[in-house]
Amino acid sequence: MSNLWKSLAGRYKKALRSYLVEEHEAALQQAYEIGRRAVSRRMGVLDMAKLHHAVLRDLLRGSSDEACNARVLGAAETFYLELVSPFEVIHRGFGEANVRLRHLIAELEKQNTRLRCANQDLENEIAERKRAEEALRLSEEKVRLFISNVRDYAMIIVTPKGRVATWNPGAERIMGYREEQVVGESISIFYPPEEVKPGKVPPALKLAARDGRVEDEGWRLRKDGSRFWANTVLTAIRDEKGRLRGFGKITRDMTERKAAEEALRQSEEHHRRLFHEAQIMEQNLRNLSNQILHVQEEERKRMSRELHDEVGQALTAINVNLAVLNGEAGALGAGFKQRLADTQRLVSGTAETVHRFARELRPAMLDDLGLIPALRSFSKGFQERTGITVTLRAELDESLLDGEKKTALYRVLQESLTNVAKHARASRAEVAIWGAERKVCLEVRDNGAAFAVGSQAAAARGKRLGLLGMEERVRLVKGEFDIQSQPGQGTTVRVRIPFSSD
Repeated sequence: MSNLWKSLAGRYKKALRSYLVEEHEAALQQAYEIGRRAVSRRMGVLDMAKLHHAVLRDLLRGSSDEACNARVLGAAETFYLELVSPFEVIHRGFGEANVRLRHLIAELEKQNTRLRCANQDLENEIAERKRAEEALRLSEEKVRLFISNVRDYAMIIVTPKGRVATWNPGAERIMGYREEQVVGESISIFYPPEEVKPGKVPPALKLAARDGRVEDEGWRLRKDGSRFWANTVLTAIRDEKGRLRGFGKITRDMTERKAAEEALRQSEEHHRRLFHEAQIMEQNLRNLSNQILHVQEEERKRMSRELHDEVGQALTAINVNLAVLNGEAGALGAGFKQRLADTQRLVSGTAETVHRFARELRPAMLDDLGLIPALRSFSKGFQERTGITVTLRAELDESLLDGEKKTALYRVLQESLTNVAKHARASRAEVAIWGAERKVCLEVRDNGAAFAVGSQAAAARGKRLGLLGMEERVRLVKGEFDIQSQPGQGTTVRVRIPFSSD
C-alpha cells in the first residue's frame, strides 16, 4: 500500500467518523478536499471506491446493530458522493489529449517561425538581386557589357539575329563552351528543344527589341546536355539614332535557389497539412467533449428517474408499512414502538436524501417546467441547506433557448453556488439572468473571499476543476465565460450564450 493511499485512507476515515458523529458541512468539505487531492494525484474513481469500502468495512467491523449500521451506510453514502464529486466534470483522457494538442500547436508555431525566417531571407535575396540587376541595367546603357573577369554571370553580346558575338569566362563556366566553340552560333543551343527550335530566335529577343529590357527564368542547356535553372536579363542595345545593334544578355545559374524554393514549397505544404490535421484533431476533441457532456446529462436524467421512481417509491412503501406496524405495535411494548419510530424517521430521512440527490443529478423541473423555475428551486434549496442568502432576478423569455443551452446555464449556476459554499465563505449571493442583444446573460455574484484570477487557468486543471467544467460547457454552446474576483468585492461569474437560431 502506497504512502499516498495510507495518507488518504487515514484522513478519509477520520473525516467520516467526524461526519457520523455530527453530519456537518465541514466534514463534507474535508471529503471534497480529499477527492480533489486524489484528482491532482491522478487517482481514479475506482481508487476512491476501494478507499471508501475499505474504510467503511473497517468502521462496521464487529457491529451487529442493524439500525446503527443503516444510519452509518446512509451517511457514508452522502459522504462518498462528496468524495467523488471532483471527478464529475473531468475526463482524464481529455486533459492528456489537450496537452498533446498544445504540444503539437507549439511545434507548429516553431515551424511557422522558422518558415517565416526562411521566407524573409528569400525575399531579402530576391530584393538584393533586383537592386543589383537595376544597377547593372543603368551601367549597360553607358558601357559595354563584356567584362572579362566576371565568372559568376554569363555576360554575352548577341547580334540582332540572335547569334553569339562575345563570350566571357562566366559564360564558359556556366555553359561549358569555350569562346571559339560558341561565337557565331545561335543562342537557341542554350534552350531546350521543346521551347525553341534549333536555329530559331527565342521570343525573348523580340520582346527585348520591343520593350528595351526583358527578364525571365527557365531551364537552359549546358554543352554536356544537362539542364540548369537560369535567370536571364536581355537588354536591347541601340545606337544614337535608335537603331538596334544587338542585345546584352546576362545569365545567372539559379539551380540551387530553385531547389531551395521547391524544398520551401514542400515544407510549406507539409506544415499546412499538419496545421489542418491539428484543426481536425481540435474539432474532434470538441465533438468528443460535447458528446461526453451529452451522455453525462442523459445518464444523470436516467439515474434521477430511477432514484425517484424506484428507490424513492420503495422507501415510501417501506415507510407506509412502518406506519401501519407502528399503529399495531401497542401491545409489543414501548421499547419496540420507539425502535419502530426511529426506523421510520431514518427511512424518511433517507427518502429525502434520495429525492434531493435525484434533483441535483437532473431536476425534473428543468425538463417539465423550464429553466427559470428550476433555477428558483435550486437557489431556494441551496439557501435552506447552507444558510447563505440567495436572491434571484430573472427577466428572460426562455423559449428562445434550446434544451442544451438551458442545461448549460443550470449547471453553471449549480457549480457557481457550490463553489460559493465550499470556497468563498460568503453570506450572500446574487443571481441575475436576462436577455439582451440576442444573447442570454447569467451573472452570479457573492460577497466572499476572492482569488487570483490570473493564476486560475493553471489551478483549474489541478485544483478548481469545477471552473474548467463550466468554461467547457459554455464554450460547447458557443458562449462566453468570464470570472472577475477582487479582494473585498467577492467573485462574479458571467456567462453570455447566443439564443437558438430558430
